[in-house]
Amino acid sequence: MARACLAAVIAFSSLAFGLGETCVEEHSLMQQKLAQTEARKAAVSFVQTWQLTTGHPGSHSPESLGELTEGLKKMAKGRKHGSKLDESSSGALEGIQKQMGKIKKDTLDDHHTAIKQLNALYDAITSCEAPSSSKPEAAKNKLEGQHATCRGEEAAALGKREVERVEYEALTSPPQPCFAQFNDGSLGTLQHHDVMMDCAEKIRTWAHTLRQSGPKKKADYEKAAQRYLQKQAQCNGLQRQFESSFCALETSIEDGCESLQNCYSAAVGSWESSKPDFQAMEASRKATFRAAEKVICLVTAMMQTQVLDEDIGACDNLDVDTLPLDLPSFRNAPPQPTCDFSSVSPAPCEKSFVSLYYISQDWYAEAPAETCTPCASGPLMLVPPSGPGPLAPQSGPSSDATSSEANNNSPLGPSSGPGGPSSVAP
Repeated sequence: MARACLAAVIAFSSLAFGLGETCVEEHSLMQQKLAQTEARKAAVSFVQTWQLTTGHPGSHSPESLGELTEGLKKMAKGRKHGSKLDESSSGALEGIQKQMGKIKKDTLDDHHTAIKQLNALYDAITSCEAPSSSKPEAAKNKLEGQHATCRGEEAAALGKREVERVEYEALTSPPQPCFAQFNDGSLGTLQHHDVMMDCAEKIRTWAHTLRQSGPKKKADYEKAAQRYLQKQAQCNGLQRQFESSFCALETSIEDGCESLQNCYSAAVGSWESSKPDFQAMEASRKATFRAAEKVICLVTAMMQTQVLDEDIGACDNLDVDTLPLDLPSFRNAPPQPTCDFSSVSPAPCEKSFVSLYYISQDWYAEAPAETCTPCASGPLMLVPPSGPGPLAPQSGPSSDATSSEANNNSPLGPSSGPGGPSSVAP
């Protein structure tokens, strides 16, 4: 066409100006149409390319959707002149429309997932608790009961020992008042013959009973004394185990308290540090959702018979409701749980501990506890003495026999002095 116009200009010089002007206009129109065609092809090519990459993670980003929007706007400029969509372009637009619906759904799903994650972070704080100390506490309680029972049995064993002592000493008491009269000279003359015979008979009866029952009574006492000492040693061992179990429970609770504090600190730290990330992701989801809605608006406009400027402008100014994507208000972290030390208070060997578990018990007067053993960090405290009583050092059958340790040495043991069971005349 351009060459034909040029030939006409040369051949007909009188009409050169007018014909040249006409040729220039035709050439310009052809250039415009060519540019529009190329623009439509470019826009369609962009749309088809974007559709092929929708599986890429970045295709859901607000930036990617913004690029798609601009591409659709360029494509819309070509449609404003009434050109029809070919099958390829129409299919690409329909695919994009479906993809935007999926993006909106995925965005809402991500929103619900974020709420669950927030709740999980908060629940992680409230679920912090100290590891169970039920086993050491059960062991402590069991030993407390065993020790108390043992001390009651110790008191009973002491009572049995005392009964055997009293029964033996009843046999070894001076035979009769008349026996002493032989020593002070009150008896010994002929005129006292009948009285002396009567006294001698009483002495014979006393000696016979002592010879017959004395060894058994002595053995009974020694057995009772040995059982008492064994029971006392058992109870002292249980006392030490009980106090040790108290310390073990205290350690368990302290370790559990430290674990609780570490859990709380870590959970609260995660809760607080995650807030900016959740807020940023919330804003990103809203931007993605708005962009997807605008893309749907543009695609809908593009698929109409005629694309109008006001339709494109309406899509640009579309007010998208993102209220459903609002995250709930961030809750304040719950207060840190406190550690419960009530089960180990008072601590072993404190004055109130000794009073509660020992002195106030019914068995304490007859079976007092030995020296208390505190926990590693506690001071050594002695159990207050019970004072003179059934467990004070006692003499044996002889007034010269004494015990070297309170309630431990038998008054009828090897250390018994003259006059004791070992020196009874046959």
